[in-house]
Amino acid sequence: MKRNLVFLGVILSLLTYIFFFIEKEERTSYEEKKKKEQIINFSKLGSLKSLKTKTFSIKLGEDERYYSQKSNLLLNDEVIDYLFSELLKIKVLRKLDVNDFSLYLPKDPLKLEFSFEKGDLIFYLGNRVEVGAEFYLKIVDQGKESLVLCKKEGAFSSQSEKDKVSAPYNNFKSLISIKEEALYEKRPLKYFKSIKKIALKNFRNSLYSIDFKLNKIDYNYKFKTQIIEKKIKRFKENLFKLSAKRIIKEKGSLKDEIGHITVNVLNLSVFKKFNDEIGYFLQFKDLVFEIDSYFFRTIFAHPQDFIDKKLGAQKVVLNNSGIENKKLMPFFQKDAYMLSPVYELNKDDLKLIRTDIGDIYLKEAGNEVIFYNSSKMIAYHFLEKLK
Repeated sequence: MKRNLVFLGVILSLLTYIFFFIEKEERTSYEEKKKKEQIINFSKLGSLKSLKTKTFSIKLGEDERYYSQKSNLLLNDEVIDYLFSELLKIKVLRKLDVNDFSLYLPKDPLKLEFSFEKGDLIFYLGNRVEVGAEFYLKIVDQGKESLVLCKKEGAFSSQSEKDKVSAPYNNFKSLISIKEEALYEKRPLKYFKSIKKIALKNFRNSLYSIDFKLNKIDYNYKFKTQIIEKKIKRFKENLFKLSAKRIIKEKGSLKDEIGHITVNVLNLSVFKKFNDEIGYFLQFKDLVFEIDSYFFRTIFAHPQDFIDKKLGAQKVVLNNSGIENKKLMPFFQKDAYMLSPVYELNKDDLKLIRTDIGDIYLKEAGNEVIFYNSSKMIAYHFLEKLK
């Protein structure tokens, strides 16, 4: 209901600007002017159902979200909000008393078609005035035609004075001529109104799940660890930001599944091939999204991305490693890239560092530095060398 009120409120605000204005020179009362200049009776129209132009169509779904009238695809609410915020910048200067509307309109004018519960409304974009940024707008309400002079407010950057004059009009034309594909919601997880739980499995990670309500991860870490709740929260926030490169409309064959996702109770799969194309292709119901490697890596986060991977030592008591304390301390304070369980610790090949959290043993192995926490029996791996 809230979404519907917002949608309706934006449109009615726009219509109020267009259909109701007060001539400054009139000395009549506010109510008399309102009755005189109000072309549309909103109470008789009812709630707004859709908006259509030559290039796109918008409808409000039962779930109070925006959809394409033609393809029924979910639309990006941020883009739609921007679209209507720009429409709200159209201001009426005055109503014109004319009989021949063709003098003020191009041969095939662009139009906006509003469909309300109890009637329809059409705006026709007229010509721009010869001198100035103003333009004409023809309004058809229940068969009744009117013509008003308008302008679009806002700052427009241009290189010449001529362009500055025409920029507002051209901007409005491009706004109502936007391609429908530009309105599509390309963030797959936005198709879910809420995400309570997600389960993930791919060629790199075994199956694990995250309960966002409980901030709990169901996974066998094989060692005692601490879940960082704000990392779970950040992961969930990022899920809604992940955007696909495109939505694939044509039918095709998906092959080589490389990942499986369950969001709440619905299943999504990632494939390596779509027909002859090679990449990352996310299938959700009857939709296929082409995603990139960043999307794939982000959504298939490693279970260890949500745990505390810091050694946490604050002080070195005894150092037999031959490495200066100032070079060791940064490793104690930052996340390792990976933790692993230690079942048996062979101390003969390791260097002892006694700290305020217990004995830590150091091993340098090629491009990797490993610290062993002997009390927790956990190895902390860093993909870097001690300098």
